Amino acid sequence: PNEQMGDGGNGVIIEGTKGKMMCSTYGKNPQLLPTSKTKDANVPQTLHRVDGGDGGHYNNWVEACIAGHGSEEFKNLSSPFSIAGPLTES
Repeated sequence: PNEQMGDGGNGVIIEGTKGKMMCSTYGKNPQLLPTSKTKDANVPQTLHRVDGGDGGHYNNWVEACIAGHGSEEFKNLSSPFSIAGPLTES
């Protein structure tokens, strides 16, 4: 009832069989609803996080391009070309 909805501009609400989820523009700040049931959830971090937010992600990508295919930088991309390439082409 008193949930903050999105970021004030745009957003998305997804209704599923087990509950609802919402996020702000471009999928930022995803939340399960109602938030009162998820505040104390202890969810383990399973994916590698790139330091520095978007800037760190872009830097990570440029370093992999410079280092070349098969390099350690290439293998550690947060958005590998094998996934990102076909995704952007579809």
